[in-house]
Amino acid sequence: MWSDGESDQASGTSSDEVQSPVRVRMRNLQQRISNEDINKRLSLPADIRLPEGYLKKFAKNSPPFDKPLSRRFRRTSLSEIGFGKLETYVKLDKVGEGTYATVFKGRSKLTDNLVALKEIRLEYEEGAPCTAIREVSLLKNLKHANIVTLHDIIHTEKCLTLVFEYLERDLKQYLDDCGSIMSVYNVKIFLFQLLRGLAYCHRQKVLHRDLKPQNLLISDRGELKLADFGLARAKSVPTKTFSNEVVTLWYRPPDPWVLAVAQNTLSAFVFRCTETR
Repeated sequence: MWSDGESDQASGTSSDEVQSPVRVRMRNLQQRISNEDINKRLSLPADIRLPEGYLKKFAKNSPPFDKPLSRRFRRTSLSEIGFGKLETYVKLDKVGEGTYATVFKGRSKLTDNLVALKEIRLEYEEGAPCTAIREVSLLKNLKHANIVTLHDIIHTEKCLTLVFEYLERDLKQYLDDCGSIMSVYNVKIFLFQLLRGLAYCHRQKVLHRDLKPQNLLISDRGELKLADFGLARAKSVPTKTFSNEVVTLWYRPPDPWVLAVAQNTLSAFVFRCTETR
């Protein structure tokens, strides 16, 4: 009943009929392509839920796998999946509020995972703060286990929303919960992860410039990740003169006051302050 001969007869075509090579190639491609292929092609999370019918649509419009995707096609594909849209995320609780931004705990409808929604208010005359632009541009290129992951960017007329992976607490909250008494083993584990993330930033020519317990996030599994790259800068050659208005006052090293040109020792100094605290 389900043989190829009966299917051809029902459709009024002969099995000997020569089919278009393009049509045959497209049909074979749709049969071979899978969700995993799309995830790799668009660098998507492994647990993402693609919209119904998107698999066939992507196979039909996507260029061959041996050719790179154009920036326009990639943006269009991500938008069709749900990225860059506020309705893709659900706000749950308010986590904190600062001068320029408010952070909410949320949930992604694409993966059903918890996320952190950082809403940055946009001024009509000034637009997006330079710290937000700097944070986005740097985090898009920093991919490391000890650096917070930027999942999505949502831009509207009134606010710019950055979607990060959600971690339960920061180092300050962790110290408050344990009464500022930590086992030597946990101290070593946290210091190792901090230095590993910091070393990766320096290899990428990036200076964090705002290391403090509030910007070191910790998960329930003991993972420590560097966050808040609003004051970070990409180091260039020759070295430019950076502003000395960096780092919270309690953790500010003497370098910016004495010599605002070279800030190589900045991160190391703040690391020692954090370790002492």
